[in-house]
Amino acid sequence: MFWGRDAHVRQTRAAGVAQGLPYFASSGRWPCWPSVFATSGLAVLSRWPISRCEVFHFSKQSWFEWSIIRRGILMLQIEHPSGGKVAVMNVHTTPGSEVLDAGVGRQSHAINHSGFQQLQEALEEFKKFSSSAEHRIICGDFNLRKGSDAFNAWEAQALVMGFKDCFPACPPTYGCIDESTGDAAEWLLTKEADRGRPKVLDHAFSNIPCSCAAVEPMAMEGQDYQQVSDHRALAALWL
Repeated sequence: MFWGRDAHVRQTRAAGVAQGLPYFASSGRWPCWPSVFATSGLAVLSRWPISRCEVFHFSKQSWFEWSIIRRGILMLQIEHPSGGKVAVMNVHTTPGSEVLDAGVGRQSHAINHSGFQQLQEALEEFKKFSSSAEHRIICGDFNLRKGSDAFNAWEAQALVMGFKDCFPACPPTYGCIDESTGDAAEWLLTKEADRGRPKVLDHAFSNIPCSCAAVEPMAMEGQDYQQVSDHRALAALWL
Protein backbone atom coordinates (compact mmCIF):
# COMPACT_ATOMS: atom_id res chain seq x y z
CA MET A 1 0.00 0.00 0.00
CA PHE A 2 1.26 3.47 -0.89
CA TRP A 3 0.43 6.36 1.47
CA GLY A 4 -2.50 4.35 2.78
CA ARG A 5 -4.08 3.85 -0.64
CA ASP A 6 -5.36 0.30 -0.62
CA ALA A 7 -8.11 0.05 -3.23
CA HIS A 8 -6.16 -2.71 -5.00
CA VAL A 9 -5.97 -4.61 -1.71
CA ARG A 10 -9.73 -4.43 -1.25
CA GLN A 11 -10.19 -5.67 -4.80
CA THR A 12 -7.83 -8.57 -4.12
CA ARG A 13 -9.67 -9.48 -0.94
CA ALA A 14 -13.00 -9.46 -2.76
CA ALA A 15 -11.55 -11.68 -5.49
CA GLY A 16 -10.22 -14.03 -2.81
CA VAL A 17 -13.64 -14.35 -1.19
CA ALA A 18 -15.11 -15.23 -4.58
CA GLN A 19 -12.52 -18.01 -4.91
CA GLY A 20 -13.21 -19.48 -1.47
CA LEU A 21 -10.48 -17.59 0.41
CA PRO A 22 -12.45 -15.49 2.92
CA TYR A 23 -9.72 -14.96 5.53
CA PHE A 24 -7.11 -12.24 5.11
CA ALA A 25 -4.08 -10.81 6.90
CA SER A 26 -1.62 -8.13 5.79
CA SER A 27 1.33 -6.07 6.96
CA GLY A 28 -0.95 -3.06 7.33
CA ARG A 29 -2.19 -0.06 5.40
CA TRP A 30 0.31 2.59 6.50
CA PRO A 31 4.12 2.77 6.22
CA CYS A 32 6.17 2.00 9.32
CA TRP A 33 8.50 4.81 10.42
CA PRO A 34 11.03 5.88 9.17
CA SER A 35 9.41 4.82 5.90
CA VAL A 36 6.91 7.40 4.69
CA PHE A 37 5.85 5.92 1.35
CA ALA A 38 4.86 2.24 1.36
CA THR A 39 4.19 -0.72 3.61
CA SER A 40 6.14 -3.94 3.13
CA GLY A 41 3.22 -5.09 0.96
CA LEU A 42 2.81 -8.55 2.50
CA ALA A 43 -0.57 -10.28 2.53
CA VAL A 44 -2.04 -13.76 2.88
CA LEU A 45 -5.42 -15.05 1.74
CA SER A 46 -6.62 -18.21 3.47
CA ARG A 47 -9.32 -20.82 3.03
CA TRP A 48 -9.29 -21.48 6.78
CA PRO A 49 -9.50 -19.16 9.82
CA ILE A 50 -6.46 -17.11 10.82
CA SER A 51 -6.15 -17.19 14.61
CA ARG A 52 -2.89 -15.25 15.09
CA CYS A 53 -1.03 -12.65 13.09
CA GLU A 54 2.20 -10.73 13.73
CA VAL A 55 4.23 -8.29 11.65
CA PHE A 56 7.96 -8.03 12.27
CA HIS A 57 10.25 -5.43 10.70
CA PHE A 58 13.93 -6.07 10.09
CA SER A 59 16.50 -4.18 12.13
CA LYS A 60 18.77 -3.75 9.08
CA GLN A 61 18.19 -3.06 5.41
CA SER A 62 19.72 -1.19 2.49
CA TRP A 63 20.32 2.47 3.41
CA PHE A 64 18.56 3.86 0.33
CA GLU A 65 15.28 2.10 1.21
CA TRP A 66 14.59 3.43 4.70
CA SER A 67 12.51 6.46 3.67
CA ILE A 68 10.59 4.46 1.04
CA ILE A 69 9.78 1.11 2.61
CA ARG A 70 10.57 -0.74 5.82
CA ARG A 71 10.86 -4.41 4.96
CA GLY A 72 9.83 -7.29 7.16
CA ILE A 73 7.82 -10.47 7.54
CA LEU A 74 4.18 -11.37 8.03
CA MET A 75 3.60 -14.36 10.32
CA LEU A 76 0.24 -16.00 10.83
CA GLN A 77 -1.30 -19.11 12.31
CA ILE A 78 -4.06 -20.90 10.40
CA GLU A 79 -6.52 -23.29 12.02
CA HIS A 80 -6.66 -26.43 9.87
CA PRO A 81 -10.00 -28.32 9.72
CA SER A 82 -8.21 -31.39 11.09
CA GLY A 83 -7.64 -29.51 14.34
CA GLY A 84 -3.95 -28.86 13.73
CA LYS A 85 -2.21 -25.54 13.28
CA VAL A 86 -0.34 -24.25 10.23
CA ALA A 87 2.18 -21.42 10.73
CA VAL A 88 3.14 -19.37 7.67
CA MET A 89 5.87 -16.76 7.29
CA ASN A 90 5.63 -14.51 4.24
CA VAL A 91 8.89 -12.63 3.66
CA HIS A 92 10.20 -9.98 1.28
CA THR A 93 13.83 -9.05 1.83
CA THR A 94 15.80 -6.15 0.41
CA PRO A 95 17.39 -6.68 -3.03
CA GLY A 96 20.51 -4.96 -1.70
CA SER A 97 22.86 -3.23 -4.13
CA GLU A 98 21.42 -5.12 -7.11
CA VAL A 99 18.52 -2.71 -7.43
CA LEU A 100 20.91 0.24 -7.72
CA ASP A 101 23.02 -1.55 -10.29
CA ALA A 102 19.94 -2.44 -12.33
CA GLY A 103 18.84 1.19 -12.24
CA VAL A 104 21.96 2.25 -14.10
CA GLY A 105 21.85 -0.71 -16.48
CA ARG A 106 24.56 -2.76 -14.80
CA GLN A 107 24.18 -6.45 -13.98
CA SER A 108 25.37 -7.10 -10.44
CA HIS A 109 26.79 -10.38 -9.17
CA ALA A 110 27.39 -9.13 -5.64
CA ILE A 111 26.20 -11.18 -2.67
CA ASN A 112 23.06 -9.76 -1.07
CA HIS A 113 24.44 -9.58 2.47
CA SER A 114 21.53 -7.49 3.76
CA GLY A 115 18.93 -9.93 2.43
CA PHE A 116 20.79 -12.86 3.96
CA GLN A 117 20.97 -11.16 7.37
CA GLN A 118 17.26 -10.37 7.21
CA LEU A 119 16.43 -14.01 6.51
CA GLN A 120 18.51 -15.07 9.50
CA GLU A 121 16.64 -12.59 11.69
CA ALA A 122 13.31 -13.77 10.27
CA LEU A 123 14.12 -17.41 10.94
CA GLU A 124 14.68 -16.72 14.64
CA GLU A 125 11.42 -14.79 14.93
CA PHE A 126 9.45 -17.49 13.15
CA LYS A 127 10.97 -20.17 15.36
CA LYS A 128 9.36 -18.52 18.37
CA PHE A 129 6.07 -17.72 16.63
CA SER A 130 5.52 -21.21 15.19
CA SER A 131 6.49 -23.29 18.22
CA SER A 132 2.98 -24.71 18.66
CA ALA A 133 2.28 -25.44 14.97
CA GLU A 134 2.49 -28.88 13.41
CA HIS A 135 3.03 -27.56 9.89
CA ARG A 136 5.37 -24.62 9.25
CA ILE A 137 5.89 -22.83 5.94
CA ILE A 138 8.37 -20.10 4.96
CA CYS A 139 7.76 -18.47 1.59
CA GLY A 140 8.23 -15.28 -0.39
CA ASP A 141 10.70 -13.19 -2.32
CA PHE A 142 14.04 -13.94 -0.65
CA ASN A 143 16.06 -11.90 -3.18
CA LEU A 144 18.67 -14.67 -2.94
CA ARG A 145 19.42 -16.63 -6.10
CA LYS A 146 18.95 -20.36 -5.80
CA GLY A 147 22.37 -21.99 -5.87
CA SER A 148 24.25 -18.90 -4.69
CA ASP A 149 26.55 -19.07 -1.67
CA ALA A 150 24.13 -16.94 0.36
CA PHE A 151 21.17 -19.15 -0.52
CA ASN A 152 23.11 -22.31 0.27
CA ALA A 153 24.09 -20.88 3.66
CA TRP A 154 20.44 -20.00 4.39
CA GLU A 155 19.30 -23.46 3.26
CA ALA A 156 21.77 -25.10 5.67
CA GLN A 157 20.48 -23.01 8.58
CA ALA A 158 16.86 -23.75 7.67
CA LEU A 159 17.59 -27.47 7.49
CA VAL A 160 18.88 -27.46 11.07
CA MET A 161 15.43 -26.19 12.09
CA GLY A 162 13.65 -28.84 10.02
CA PHE A 163 12.81 -26.82 6.91
CA LYS A 164 13.47 -28.14 3.40
CA ASP A 165 13.20 -26.49 0.00
CA CYS A 166 9.81 -27.40 -1.50
CA PHE A 167 11.01 -26.99 -5.09
CA PRO A 168 14.76 -27.65 -5.49
CA ALA A 169 14.41 -27.80 -9.31
CA CYS A 170 12.36 -24.59 -9.47
CA PRO A 171 12.41 -22.81 -12.85
CA PRO A 172 13.10 -19.04 -12.99
CA THR A 173 10.72 -16.73 -11.16
CA TYR A 174 12.26 -13.38 -12.15
CA GLY A 175 13.67 -11.88 -15.35
CA CYS A 176 11.88 -14.68 -17.18
CA ILE A 177 11.85 -15.31 -20.91
CA ASP A 178 8.63 -15.73 -22.87
CA GLU A 179 8.67 -19.34 -24.02
CA SER A 180 6.69 -18.52 -27.18
CA THR A 181 8.90 -15.69 -28.46
CA GLY A 182 12.26 -16.10 -26.73
CA ASP A 183 12.10 -12.45 -25.60
CA ALA A 184 11.82 -10.99 -22.12
CA ALA A 185 8.44 -12.05 -20.73
CA GLU A 186 7.89 -8.75 -18.91
CA TRP A 187 9.63 -5.45 -19.57
CA LEU A 188 7.46 -2.61 -18.23
CA LEU A 189 7.80 -3.70 -14.59
CA THR A 190 11.35 -5.06 -14.84
CA LYS A 191 14.48 -2.91 -14.98
CA GLU A 192 16.38 -3.13 -18.24
CA ALA A 193 19.45 -4.84 -16.77
CA ASP A 194 17.25 -7.68 -15.45
CA ARG A 195 15.08 -8.31 -18.52
CA GLY A 196 15.55 -11.73 -20.04
CA ARG A 197 18.09 -12.73 -17.37
CA PRO A 198 16.26 -15.58 -15.62
CA LYS A 199 16.91 -16.39 -11.97
CA VAL A 200 15.09 -18.00 -9.06
CA LEU A 201 14.50 -15.45 -6.30
CA ASP A 202 11.22 -16.76 -4.86
CA HIS A 203 11.26 -19.81 -2.62
CA ALA A 204 9.10 -21.97 -0.36
CA PHE A 205 10.39 -24.03 2.58
CA SER A 206 8.41 -26.35 4.83
CA ASN A 207 8.89 -28.91 7.59
CA ILE A 208 6.44 -31.16 5.67
CA PRO A 209 7.19 -32.09 2.04
CA CYS A 210 4.66 -30.70 -0.44
CA SER A 211 2.75 -32.93 -2.86
CA CYS A 212 3.67 -30.84 -5.91
CA ALA A 213 4.99 -27.42 -6.88
CA ALA A 214 4.96 -25.23 -9.99
CA VAL A 215 5.83 -21.76 -11.26
CA GLU A 216 3.06 -19.94 -13.10
CA PRO A 217 3.19 -16.75 -15.22
CA MET A 218 0.39 -14.34 -14.38
CA ALA A 219 -0.51 -12.69 -17.67
CA MET A 220 -2.39 -9.37 -17.89
CA GLU A 221 -4.48 -9.30 -21.04
CA GLY A 222 -5.75 -5.92 -22.21
CA GLN A 223 -3.70 -4.04 -19.60
CA ASP A 224 -0.64 -1.77 -19.63
CA TYR A 225 1.56 -4.46 -18.08
CA GLN A 226 2.35 -7.87 -19.49
CA GLN A 227 2.15 -9.54 -16.06
CA VAL A 228 0.56 -8.93 -12.69
CA SER A 229 4.05 -8.75 -11.17
CA ASP A 230 7.67 -8.65 -12.28
CA HIS A 231 7.90 -12.07 -10.57
CA ARG A 232 6.13 -15.27 -11.53
CA ALA A 233 4.01 -17.11 -8.98
CA LEU A 234 5.46 -20.04 -7.06
CA ALA A 235 2.71 -22.46 -6.03
CA ALA A 236 3.07 -25.43 -3.66
CA LEU A 237 0.35 -27.92 -2.69
CA TRP A 238 0.03 -30.05 0.43
CA LEU A 239 -2.61 -32.81 0.44
